[in-house]
Amino acid sequence: YATTGRSGRAVHFFYNVVRTPVGDDDNDNGVDESISLDGDAENNHNYEEDDNNNDNQDIPKNMAKFRQRRVRVKMKMRPPPPVYKIPSEAKRLRAARRGGDGGNISTTDSSSSTATSKQGLVGNQHVSNLDRESDKDWSLSLTAAFAFAESLSQGACGHPPVQLDVVSWNILIKACCYRGSLWRAFSILRDTMPRYGIEPDTHTYNTLLSGLARVGDKTTMMEFFVEMTNKGIPLDPYTIQSIVDGMCNVGDIAGAVTFVQDSFNQHRVVPPYTTHLKLLEFALANELIHEANRHVYFLRQMRNWEPSPYDTPEFCKTMDLTQKNPKLSEKALVKLFAFFGERLKQED
Repeated sequence: YATTGRSGRAVHFFYNVVRTPVGDDDNDNGVDESISLDGDAENNHNYEEDDNNNDNQDIPKNMAKFRQRRVRVKMKMRPPPPVYKIPSEAKRLRAARRGGDGGNISTTDSSSSTATSKQGLVGNQHVSNLDRESDKDWSLSLTAAFAFAESLSQGACGHPPVQLDVVSWNILIKACCYRGSLWRAFSILRDTMPRYGIEPDTHTYNTLLSGLARVGDKTTMMEFFVEMTNKGIPLDPYTIQSIVDGMCNVGDIAGAVTFVQDSFNQHRVVPPYTTHLKLLEFALANELIHEANRHVYFLRQMRNWEPSPYDTPEFCKTMDLTQKNPKLSEKALVKLFAFFGERLKQED
């Protein structure tokens, strides 16, 4: 039930990728006005042409090309998701309407904002987000998943009752996140799992963080991250990856670069190598060359890292794989910068 795919409520298209022809190539200069690449929602691309940039004569050999013509790849951020998709914004607006300040609101508050007609009405009463997402017509696959879980716990079909463990609840949380039912996922974490005496683990929070990243809710992500550190729940590379994804989706490239460095220095955890590449691509495509160079400097420092007696074997293994990864080598980084039409400064 957790693999039926993500609904439109669970994702948002955060940016378009624009290809701008440069140089004075004499090849075919036709560019499709709109080309979409298959992939996740945050990786949807539209390509446009702008002929006003033909004065750049110093083009690296490895610069991106389209139809034998050099192009400069840039990223154009789109408007943020609607309020009803972002839990922190819905809570903030609701608090503002009630006269509160809207800050530091607990994720246990499942009441909805009255900002949009998406919330729905029953008579003259606004329906809370949790009640709306718990309706059987919200998602048939989600309704089937919870019905099956309930039948297991009650011992249907003649088998003895099965007590759901943390893995089972994590799967239900994942199904909620995939079907756009974040408030129902919050309810499982805050109410249902404590009721059965089940403690959430790293995978529980990682699933929630991943779901929040797809709608760009950086505020709630950081609340969960602080909660993990306060409770002593171990962080892993995918924890950092999810938060970085969310920050990149809302265009906070500088914050994402700083977060990766702080996670390494304070918590001794680094994201997968693909997250490093994504950070560089976002920075270069948004013309944030300083942030790209700042992250490259961090990667160069990581190459000189040496294990200490206080580092765990898992962290040492991750660092060893990161240091030896050919896609993070100096040669690969030079090519990546050249793809975006930039030159990487030589290592000091």
